[in-house]
Amino acid sequence: MRTLTAVLFAVLAVAPAAPAAPDLPVRPRSGGEAPSRAWRPDAVEVRLAPREARAAWAARARAARLGLFAVERTGVGPLDAFAAAYGARLEPMFRGEPHPDRSDAPELAAFWRVHLPEDVPLAAALATLRATPGVASAAPIAWLPVSAVPNDSLWGLSTWFYQPSRRDVHAPEAWDVTTGDTSVVIAILDTGVSPWHPDLAGTAAGERGNLWTNWAEAAGAAGVDDDGNGFVDDVAGWDFVALSSPTNVTPGEDWRDADNDPSDVAGHGTKVAGIAGALTDNARGVAGTAWRTRLMPLRVAWSEVGRPLGIVDMSYAAEAIRYAQRNGASVVNCSFETADEGGLLAAARAAMRAGVTIVNAAGNGTPFTALAEMDEVIAVAATDANDAVAGFSNTGPYVDLAAPGVDVAGPFVVAAGPDSIGVRTPSYDRAFDGTSFAAPIVAGAAALLQSQARAAGGPPLDPREVQLRLFDTADDIAAQNPSASGYGAGRLNLARALGDPPTSAVLPGAARTVGPPVVLPTRSGAPRVAHVTSNARLVIVAAANRETLAHVALPGGPARMLAAADVGGGRGVMLAVGTINGRLAAFDAAGAPWPGFPVSVGSTFVRLDAGPAFGDLDGDGVHEVVCGSDDGALWAWDANGDPVPGFPVEGLGPGWSGPVALADLDGAPGDEIVALALDGVAHALRADGAPLPGWPVALGGLPAAAPTVAAFADGGAPHVIAPSAATVHVLAANGAPRFAAALSAPVVHEAPVADLDGDGVREIVALASAFMNHTLATFDSSGTPRTGAGWPLALGAAPLGPPVVGPLRAGGAPGVLLMRSGGLAAWTDSARAIRGFPKPGGAGAFPALAELDGDARTEVVAGTGPDSALYLYDAGAGTWGAPGGWPEYRGNAARTGSAIAPPALPPLDDVAPAAIADLAVDSIAADAIALRWTAPGDDGAAGRAAAYQLHASAVREAAGSFAGAGLYDVAAPPDTAGAPQRAVLAGLAPGTAYAIAVRARDAAGNWAPASNVVWVTTPLGPARLAPPGVPAVRPVEAPSRAPVALRWQGAAAARGREQWLRVHDAAGRLVHSIAVGRDTAGTAQWNGRDRTGRPVPAGVYFVRLASGSFHAETRVVLLP
Repeated sequence: MRTLTAVLFAVLAVAPAAPAAPDLPVRPRSGGEAPSRAWRPDAVEVRLAPREARAAWAARARAARLGLFAVERTGVGPLDAFAAAYGARLEPMFRGEPHPDRSDAPELAAFWRVHLPEDVPLAAALATLRATPGVASAAPIAWLPVSAVPNDSLWGLSTWFYQPSRRDVHAPEAWDVTTGDTSVVIAILDTGVSPWHPDLAGTAAGERGNLWTNWAEAAGAAGVDDDGNGFVDDVAGWDFVALSSPTNVTPGEDWRDADNDPSDVAGHGTKVAGIAGALTDNARGVAGTAWRTRLMPLRVAWSEVGRPLGIVDMSYAAEAIRYAQRNGASVVNCSFETADEGGLLAAARAAMRAGVTIVNAAGNGTPFTALAEMDEVIAVAATDANDAVAGFSNTGPYVDLAAPGVDVAGPFVVAAGPDSIGVRTPSYDRAFDGTSFAAPIVAGAAALLQSQARAAGGPPLDPREVQLRLFDTADDIAAQNPSASGYGAGRLNLARALGDPPTSAVLPGAARTVGPPVVLPTRSGAPRVAHVTSNARLVIVAAANRETLAHVALPGGPARMLAAADVGGGRGVMLAVGTINGRLAAFDAAGAPWPGFPVSVGSTFVRLDAGPAFGDLDGDGVHEVVCGSDDGALWAWDANGDPVPGFPVEGLGPGWSGPVALADLDGAPGDEIVALALDGVAHALRADGAPLPGWPVALGGLPAAAPTVAAFADGGAPHVIAPSAATVHVLAANGAPRFAAALSAPVVHEAPVADLDGDGVREIVALASAFMNHTLATFDSSGTPRTGAGWPLALGAAPLGPPVVGPLRAGGAPGVLLMRSGGLAAWTDSARAIRGFPKPGGAGAFPALAELDGDARTEVVAGTGPDSALYLYDAGAGTWGAPGGWPEYRGNAARTGSAIAPPALPPLDDVAPAAIADLAVDSIAADAIALRWTAPGDDGAAGRAAAYQLHASAVREAAGSFAGAGLYDVAAPPDTAGAPQRAVLAGLAPGTAYAIAVRARDAAGNWAPASNVVWVTTPLGPARLAPPGVPAVRPVEAPSRAPVALRWQGAAAARGREQWLRVHDAAGRLVHSIAVGRDTAGTAQWNGRDRTGRPVPAGVYFVRLASGSFHAETRVVLLP
């Protein structure tokens, strides 16, 4: 045996710490008893540092040009020296990866597999490689078993799809919706798949049945990588297994080289594939979950003596996930245990970012669940035919849902003969149970969801959307499992997944949400969601269709949160956010900058993080915006961006424990400002910045939570709730102490005040946390702790955000919602966990409760998670109730921190005027057309629109599109609904065909759909009014209705000078003047009004063109 020494390198760096890994034995290279879970003895996974990864990528590119996959040199000197001295072989784990410097490149190019000679011990190789310069990490590769356990019980076929008790996945009802789509591919990472099984490939020679075919390779040249994916002749998938010896391998098993034959000897992969997508309705064998999808065989496991169902190499699984992603798989099924190895998890992350759903068996009593514990991976537990969680099945917080895994039959292979074909004889199996066979049912469900989306013409579903849909529509099996937990949302229900109304949704974004979102109601009932992001943007999206309506840059990164309020005075809704560089930005509800903002506090080193909040400080009906800064100052601005007199107020303390609260404490008009300083002193300030009598109040201790304000009963006196250290202080409006409620640890977030038990009196909800003590407590209006019925509640995990209180149960009953480590959890008023939580996604540190789609179900709008998505979690049927409680951070969108008269946001006007349906032509001239129509209303047929726009296109395909050239704004404002309207479209080309349409816009900027299109051809008649250079003016129509179109031609001597058209009545009085500019000719419009804007009566009028010192006149007969 060789000894690895420091002679290899001139300088050895200190070895980086190895990643946490289970304590496994090393598999012996020789025969004999071999553990089922062990480290691979002949290879190591290495991750290179970024600079070295670039050098290795270049070496790999050179080798690829020579048709080689493994390389002799990586370009990383110390690693190459190791390989040369000890005969190690270097192999990139992932083929065809982009250059590591590319912004869209995942981290996979850094991973290499180092194959060790037989005389190099694994432990010594790891120690040396971890000390090698340029090697970021070196880890052993786990060999783990597939997730199946033997069981002798037999049950009737297909009971998991249908049985009279209906404790099944309701497949027949789902198949009435869809049976799959051949463009949807499920990658089966397993022991291979039998290409000869009649229930997978069919019975005719050369058929592939439901097995995936790489058509680029099938139609290409043998021995050539026709599709350039790094795998030659991979017509039917790929076999990644390439062992160094056949030790312990089942006779007849393929162990030697990776190749293009992923066929199966063990049978496990064939059964998994058949459960996911066997040929169905073929009078043979069993049915598959997704009949018409395609199955991509990727062999990563092999059969061993004593472990006939299979052993999986984690590095092969990593390669296969990458292959599946890059070759078009929509779903990846992994029915095996997994270890926490960088390459595997990196490949999984890259695949899920690319839109691939990964389903992993939860495991059968195993601790090896690294892949299943990734939040985006769908982890599947197993149930039996009675919906009881199987005794062998893993459970835990990482499990998303369960599916049948007991007595599930499927295609199989058996050893009916000694040769390589005989050991792969097609058969069927009912003898093995396990989460291995629950997972492919869920993988098939994911494929059915993707098929349904494609049939509807929509884009593919994001993996999170698939995960949430299956989670939300699972059947509750708590009654069948009274003492069990950790099996996720329940048992899979295919029919509900495909047929239930929309539930949770995912809104992808470019950066993480900062603070709570704002839900903007609309007149149409389709709310919008506004939020600010870590890349300094304000984003507004439509909740219904996920359309981004605004994406606006902020003047700095958001410091804490977004606030919104109707500022009053007819100004509309303002959105405001403080930044980390001392600015307060404001926008209207469409994302346009608010006049007068942003404002600055004069320093870019100050964070405006104690707010903002909106309140009417002076009682004039118009809101001000208030925010504290981390230097201890309080700032206030009016709706124009001007400082409120008396502000800023400085020197009150070293900083603030959180946002300010705004409420009327003294009964006089206007709100007071309540702020809690970091030195434990509570302040209450009037509109001029002066302290309210009785304030400030020294609380003692170090506060870490924001103050709130509430009356414990409707119409009652206001109280200030001021947490400090491990005490919740309740103060009267004059600062006098009412009571102090003690907790077992410091209070870490604001204390909401809401009526939890429906008795008409509000309770205080307080969150305490320190070290291992994480408690949620409630107190009544006298400060008495609510005990019994589960309170106080030990959370068991650290809280990650403040609690909110609102409708979360059937009938709109209130619940408490809180983000903690492990997910967004919810409890009833008696501290019992609410089913359906935690939700996947890990989002919701600052959730908001709202009703977004009119289905009477509460949605939880949740950002601030580990990824950039905004989640709309569905709380369940019938959960929405009357608004109230404390449904979001600071109690409301204005962030007042008060339960007293919380301001509501008015619905935004998102309803456009009605479409005009009767556009018609009045008259036609060579260069102008007079049009008429009936005025629509605003918001449909009622009210009055704000403006009209005409579109005249000479291109037939652009008719009515209101895109490109040919747009004309109508000068005259619309009349009330039903009134006749006219406009003259001037400046057209003679002898030209036009498609003309009109549309209306309301004051909120909503455009109506285009009207009916009229087709008009202008005549070739003379367009000239007079000889060139001779002034002239003439109405386009005679007689005319308003607006009157006037063609004019200026005098040659007046070129370059201002020119006017002046309208006089029959008595010679000047009625109106129209500036026509310095052009030589044109068409102008008189709107039929005088200089004050009042309509003039019908009659005879005279129009005079003043062109320098020259004049021309015409008569206009104005019709009523």
